[in-house]
Amino acid sequence: MKTRSKPKDKDIDHVTAPGIEHDDILHYPGGSAQTTVTCIDYSPTNMTVQEIGDLDEFVAAHRSEWSVVRWISVVGLSNMNVIHPRHSG
Repeated sequence: MKTRSKPKDKDIDHVTAPGIEHDDILHYPGGSAQTTVTCIDYSPTNMTVQEIGDLDEFVAAHRSEWSVVRWISVVGLSNMNVIHPRHSG
């Protein structure tokens, strides 16, 4: 079993925040492979799974009132536009 050692404090950049800015996403290399986006809404009594075809339509719609949690799965992230924010401001 492999174990990962904890980074030493000197290895951590305390000035730079984690992650990237949303506008930087479009500058990452992409490809033409298919990207599949699936949305799973669930609650203690309900669950739905839907594959997202039209991302703009999906983002514009509201999740069901019964849904307590929404999990969005992105598989095969080749097209960076899939995770780029779909609205401005």
